[in-house]
Amino acid sequence: MKLMIDRAQWLRGDKRSCLLRVEDRKMCCLGFLGLACGAVKDEITACPSPSSACKQALWPSGLLDEEGNNTLTCGSLMNVNDDPTLSDTEREAKLTHLFQQLNIEVEFTG
Repeated sequence: MKLMIDRAQWLRGDKRSCLLRVEDRKMCCLGFLGLACGAVKDEITACPSPSSACKQALWPSGLLDEEGNNTLTCGSLMNVNDDPTLSDTEREAKLTHLFQQLNIEVEFTG
């Protein structure tokens, strides 16, 4: 799978992150993933993580465990996405590596 993340809509480096933030409609990296996997915006709006959003079967293998909880890889993706100390270059490199663990190729655009 290939995931496209538009930097203009990408919510990053902000601890108030969620999959799709209500006030400005920006998305964290996992919000982009949710939409790419078939979620609709209403299913991910104001959700802090994949475990609190839509159907478990929607998410790629390795993101949630059998009980529907976030895996360590999912937590790492969220932590890197939201870390205010990382530059965008560092953040993109780390996210690219983490997504590769889920067999997802990511491309940052815009």
